[in-house]
Amino acid sequence: MPTFLISDFKINVINGLFECSKFYLELMKNIYVIRSDGFVFREQYLFRFYKRNFLHLTGVNTALSAEDFFDRCVNETLLPNDFDCESTRELKSKVKDKLSVLPFLGSTFLTGKTIEAQERFSRGHVQCAIATSDGILTVCFDGKEILWPKSFQKKNRLTKGMTVPVSVIEIIPIVKFD
Repeated sequence: MPTFLISDFKINVINGLFECSKFYLELMKNIYVIRSDGFVFREQYLFRFYKRNFLHLTGVNTALSAEDFFDRCVNETLLPNDFDCESTRELKSKVKDKLSVLPFLGSTFLTGKTIEAQERFSRGHVQCAIATSDGILTVCFDGKEILWPKSFQKKNRLTKGMTVPVSVIEIIPIVKFD
């Protein structure tokens, strides 16, 4: 029977996915409302975190559905052959970057600290309704009424002079979440 070696990097990624999925699960339990007198296009924005968005935020590749991937991370049943995180140098770098800041996503929205926001954010190939930043990461949200996390990047990537200060002013618990 052949023996397959699992790299230390992949083991670290699995452990990071397990940890990050727990933070993300907490975010899924609420809708987050932000307001600012500086908003031009809306009076307020509502954010919700869905199971289906977690996979994209991690940067890994998999044949699993986004929901199944998330469930396996939360339940700590994800196996090394369930996903790819190191087939190319670019993929490995992307996964490493994303997992280094993904845990901060929770602190941005659960602590009520002041953040910056930029409506109709566009940077490179990323375009979204609004982006928020706490200085550690920039999160891009998209959607119609209730927005979902589309992507995020390390550091504050908002355009100077186009931002307004906001804080999460209301957290609405969701009775049944997915």
